[in-house]
Amino acid sequence: MGDIKKEAEKIIKNVDKQDVKKVVDKALDTKVADDVIKKVNDKTKKVDINKDDVKKVVNTVLK
Repeated sequence: MGDIKKEAEKIIKNVDKQDVKKVVDKALDTKVADDVIKKVNDKTKKVDINKDDVKKVVNTVLK
Protein backbone atom coordinates (compact mmCIF):
# COMPACT_ATOMS: atom_id res chain seq x y z
CA MET A 1 0.00 0.00 0.00
CA GLY A 2 2.89 2.37 0.70
CA ASP A 3 4.12 2.01 -2.88
CA ILE A 4 0.80 3.23 -4.23
CA LYS A 5 0.95 6.25 -1.95
CA LYS A 6 4.51 7.06 -3.06
CA GLU A 7 3.55 6.75 -6.74
CA ALA A 8 0.51 8.99 -6.21
CA GLU A 9 2.67 11.60 -4.49
CA LYS A 10 5.13 11.55 -7.44
CA ILE A 11 2.29 12.02 -9.91
CA ILE A 12 0.82 14.88 -7.89
CA LYS A 13 4.20 16.63 -7.73
CA ASN A 14 4.51 16.40 -11.53
CA VAL A 15 1.06 17.81 -12.27
CA ASP A 16 1.14 21.19 -13.96
CA LYS A 17 -1.16 23.26 -11.76
CA GLN A 18 -1.80 25.80 -14.51
CA ASP A 19 -2.93 23.01 -16.83
CA VAL A 20 -5.35 21.75 -14.20
CA LYS A 21 -6.74 25.26 -13.71
CA LYS A 22 -7.19 25.64 -17.49
CA VAL A 23 -9.03 22.31 -17.71
CA VAL A 24 -11.31 23.25 -14.81
CA ASP A 25 -12.04 26.66 -16.34
CA LYS A 26 -12.81 25.06 -19.70
CA ALA A 27 -15.05 22.45 -18.07
CA LEU A 28 -16.92 25.12 -16.13
CA ASP A 29 -17.63 27.05 -19.33
CA THR A 30 -19.97 24.35 -20.63
CA LYS A 31 -23.73 23.87 -20.64
CA VAL A 32 -23.22 20.62 -18.70
CA ALA A 33 -21.52 22.54 -15.88
CA ASP A 34 -24.42 25.00 -15.83
CA ASP A 35 -26.88 22.11 -15.55
CA VAL A 36 -24.89 20.37 -12.80
CA ILE A 37 -24.60 23.57 -10.75
CA LYS A 38 -28.32 24.22 -11.22
CA LYS A 39 -29.18 20.69 -10.03
CA VAL A 40 -26.90 20.99 -7.00
CA ASN A 41 -28.46 24.33 -6.10
CA ASP A 42 -31.97 22.88 -6.53
CA LYS A 43 -31.11 20.04 -4.13
CA THR A 44 -29.30 22.17 -1.56
CA LYS A 45 -31.56 25.06 -0.70
CA LYS A 46 -29.24 26.32 2.04
CA VAL A 47 -26.11 26.46 -0.11
CA ASP A 48 -25.85 28.30 -3.39
CA ILE A 49 -22.73 27.53 -5.41
CA ASN A 50 -21.51 29.19 -8.56
CA LYS A 51 -18.61 28.78 -10.98
CA ASP A 52 -16.44 31.31 -9.16
CA ASP A 53 -16.82 29.28 -5.95
CA VAL A 54 -15.61 26.16 -7.75
CA LYS A 55 -12.67 28.04 -9.30
CA LYS A 56 -11.67 29.42 -5.88
CA VAL A 57 -11.68 25.92 -4.37
CA VAL A 58 -9.54 24.56 -7.20
CA ASN A 59 -7.09 27.46 -6.88
CA THR A 60 -6.86 26.96 -3.12
CA VAL A 61 -6.24 23.22 -3.46
CA LEU A 62 -3.57 23.76 -6.11
CA LYS A 63 -1.51 26.30 -4.15
